[in-house]
Amino acid sequence: ITSLSSPLSIFHPLMEASTPEKDAAGTLVILAYLERIGFTPEESSSLANNRNPSTHELAVLLRNHLLAVPFENLGQHEHPSGEGVAHVARDYPTLQVHKTLHKIVFCRRGGFCWEINFAFCWLLRSLGYKVRIGSANVITPGGPIPGHLCLYVDGLGPDPVLVDPGFGDAPRVPVPIKMGAVAEDPQLGDAFKVLPNDRSLYNQTDAHAGRFDSVLVRARKTGIGGSAMGALVGGEGDAPPPPPPK
Repeated sequence: ITSLSSPLSIFHPLMEASTPEKDAAGTLVILAYLERIGFTPEESSSLANNRNPSTHELAVLLRNHLLAVPFENLGQHEHPSGEGVAHVARDYPTLQVHKTLHKIVFCRRGGFCWEINFAFCWLLRSLGYKVRIGSANVITPGGPIPGHLCLYVDGLGPDPVLVDPGFGDAPRVPVPIKMGAVAEDPQLGDAFKVLPNDRSLYNQTDAHAGRFDSVLVRARKTGIGGSAMGALVGGEGDAPPPPPPK
């Protein structure tokens, strides 16, 4: 299946009126996606047919996705021609899910944060999961901005579960989280907190502030010292662990 070219249209079973043709097209893409992230044809068929969401299954889907689909921003840069190398123009990320699925599933590429998370959201919803899109902050030379998209999965326990395969250094496992409480990544030790979205901060547009009533913030266990970002924001050497988000 993964060798086929992408269908002209991608039908989402939770967003479109069902017809046999749409169901068949959607199932084809689901199977191709699952095989793209390392499941065997038999495992892919079982996942697509059962559609029985569980915490364990979500953890396996997230792990496979992280191992198979890299964060990459190659499309955001122009690649000049050189000796024996053709010129490649910029190809900016898009919020059109069918184009993102074509890139990740059928072209076997990685993607930028919202490309990966949009695609993973599509897959999870197609498998019966209840998924919400959330706003998250990232650090820049000028300070934090709401420049990231994360995912919350509902219905698997008393609290939503954070999954974020589109983050460059993502949690390796789903992280239960709730408003105002600090949640810790059990593997990396990073701390997360969901806070009310203050519309006066981060130069948000009215559309963004109106859509997201909360924002996810993150505190790195080891800081950013020693990384390329450390130089951009004035850090030198190894930074001490930051306090949990407040």
